[in-house]
Amino acid sequence: MKRRIEIALVAATLALASASAFSQQRFPTSKPEEKVFVQEADYYYTEAKYDPPVTMKPVTKEAAVYTTPEDTFIAQFSAMIAGDYDWWFSTFAADAQKQIKADDEANKRQPTDWIARWKKALPEMQITLLERKVSGAYVIIVYRAGVTPANTIQFSTVFKLENGKWLATQDLQDDGLAKYSMVDKDKVVLPIRQPEPPNAHPLTPAKPAQSAPSKQTPLKPGTTTTSAAKPATATDSTAKPAQ
Repeated sequence: MKRRIEIALVAATLALASASAFSQQRFPTSKPEEKVFVQEADYYYTEAKYDPPVTMKPVTKEAAVYTTPEDTFIAQFSAMIAGDYDWWFSTFAADAQKQIKADDEANKRQPTDWIARWKKALPEMQITLLERKVSGAYVIIVYRAGVTPANTIQFSTVFKLENGKWLATQDLQDDGLAKYSMVDKDKVVLPIRQPEPPNAHPLTPAKPAQSAPSKQTPLKPGTTTTSAAKPATATDSTAKPAQ
């Protein structure tokens, strides 16, 4: 049985090599060139920094208001500090509530799990509002969270007006501006696919044995570039595969 498998594998390898060579003979191509296709999306927005930055001070559930994104932000964190899951849940828009429930069911997470997480992380944490970005019907609040000024992380929350209240939403979870709102850049370049190696495509001519190595340096994943001009631009760079 083992012998049959080995023979079958050898036969398949030979057949693939033969088919590739036959394809190159029937459909000759020029030498592949590395190219980049760019799709650009512009996100128009305004940005304002809180001057001075606003330190979040908890409020009671009875004193909470939702007339501005900032008020709802404070109410949401106040609910977390108070360990009040229902109050916290009410600060989200309907779309976000639906997704939270679905995620909790998928992960078998209970309200008590959320409360335990808050009690562990929030008692000594200082929350500071840094800036707000307005894009269309959405307001993005960028804030800093940490125990000490030297040990902080920046986050952001998106809000929209729903039924007369500003509520947190996940409408922009895949939006370029919201995703990179904590990054102090107006342009982010994301390589989508790297060039295929020589001979990866069956129609690519075989590389000459003595050819000199390419001097081109392929794009590195995660490379970012900056531009001082607004609007913010998310650029998808797609390296064109060899034909």
